[in-house]
Amino acid sequence: MENAPSKNPGQKPVERKKTKNQSLGRWLRRILLNTERVSYQIPQAEIDKMSLEEAKFYLEQSEKQLQDSVDTGQIITERSTNMLNLISALLITLTAYCIDRWETPNDSDFLLKMSIGGCIVLVVTSALLVAAILPKDYCVPGWTPDKIFKSQSYMLGADEAARQKNIALNLIMSYENDIKENRRLNKKRWTLFNLSMLITLIAPICFASYYLLFR
Repeated sequence: MENAPSKNPGQKPVERKKTKNQSLGRWLRRILLNTERVSYQIPQAEIDKMSLEEAKFYLEQSEKQLQDSVDTGQIITERSTNMLNLISALLITLTAYCIDRWETPNDSDFLLKMSIGGCIVLVVTSALLVAAILPKDYCVPGWTPDKIFKSQSYMLGADEAARQKNIALNLIMSYENDIKENRRLNKKRWTLFNLSMLITLIAPICFASYYLLFR
């Protein structure tokens, strides 16, 4: 009877370790799955009762959402480009100041050290903005004519209405995946842009505080 309690304490760490490994495995699977595009499918029951006009209406709404995600990407590019132009001008000015101070050195040039630190911050900010600006593969509305005429939706259609409905439904399902992919890409680019903005706003406060405290 006394041996039973002694086994339980020894088993608990093993159970915790197993639970942690399982949690790690689930986390890794989520990371891997997030890199894959899962195809969206419209239930067959919905397809059977959907008319051609209804399919065209849903396709129009899907195209609007997809185009909105593409337009958002263009907005990110414009804002990042404008911000990069401003940062580049500041970096050039600060670099020139550093060179001027370097040619007339003092025993402890505090401003020179702060200027070099400022240049490093501006370089990091520029790198983030460049990463946000670099060309991205966005999914845009529509299919190419070659893809339309070679698709099963077109070739297996019994008549004109059937072909149009099949193509519209396939476009709707394709757009759902494209919208998710574009939004994922926009979220990543917004993160880079917002991080660069945050660094740009916080850095002057930090440098000013450091100057007042350790001057």
